[in-house]
Amino acid sequence: MVLELVGIFERVSGVKMSFKNDLRRRLAETYANASRAEKLMGRKAEPGLEDMCRSAWDAARVES
Repeated sequence: MVLELVGIFERVSGVKMSFKNDLRRRLAETYANASRAEKLMGRKAEPGLEDMCRSAWDAARVES
């Protein structure tokens, strides 16, 4: 999931990100199932992950 986010941010920003993949560090895992929420509430989660990353990138550029 983290690598997916890195890829999305690279795509929406046009900037190649450098990072260190430290496999020795174990983090707790958390998952959300948006399809279950959609079924229970009758509506789809929007915006998507790429839209959220683009919005965060745009906001960061304006603030700097």
